[in-house]
Amino acid sequence: MNLTANVLLNSKSNERFQYVYSSQLYGTFFNIYGKFNYDENSSKLISAQFSIVNYKGAFNIGIKKVNFKGKKLKSIKGYELEISNKKSKGFDVEKEVHNFKSNDNSVNCISFNIHVQALNKNIVSKEILINEIILSSDNQFLEIHRKVKPIKRKYANKIVFDSEYFYRDGLREPLELRREYRDGENKLLNFKKTDRFVGSGGICPKGYSLIVF
Repeated sequence: MNLTANVLLNSKSNERFQYVYSSQLYGTFFNIYGKFNYDENSSKLISAQFSIVNYKGAFNIGIKKVNFKGKKLKSIKGYELEISNKKSKGFDVEKEVHNFKSNDNSVNCISFNIHVQALNKNIVSKEILINEIILSSDNQFLEIHRKVKPIKRKYANKIVFDSEYFYRDGLREPLELRREYRDGENKLLNFKKTDRFVGSGGICPKGYSLIVF
């Protein structure tokens, strides 16, 4: 993959939050940042902590919990950015053309599940102990898997409508909606195949950053 963010791990990487993930939920665009306690002498990741910043949109998104999923080899679909020059039709002028080419990659990942929730006031997670897992510099990536939790019952479908979990149409009873990263489809639960509601699917559930030592 040549289209990723970078995360720097060294003795000072626990002093600042670094960008690791972006997405949009409930119309709110937000970024997640990570701070990492890394021991250069032993090449071990000791702990991590995450923070969320909401930039645009009416809903505040907060961090409910974070789980460390371990170190694993993953096969993922990546995107390569290709830049070429092409002559404009009818003119002796070249223009730069950007194309994205998808391919399959096998990469080593340090993986975290980050559970977010609308109207949650918590913007900084607890420090997560990593159990001193040893990192190598061989094609190592940080994987962030964002999962969305339903809005709390005291708010959902009363004060605000939970559009990530339900679909509504006027006076009809709201229908439960499964928004998952499955071929870009939203599916209504307990419905016939012919009644399936198709929408945009899960929005950017995963993000990858190359770890730089």
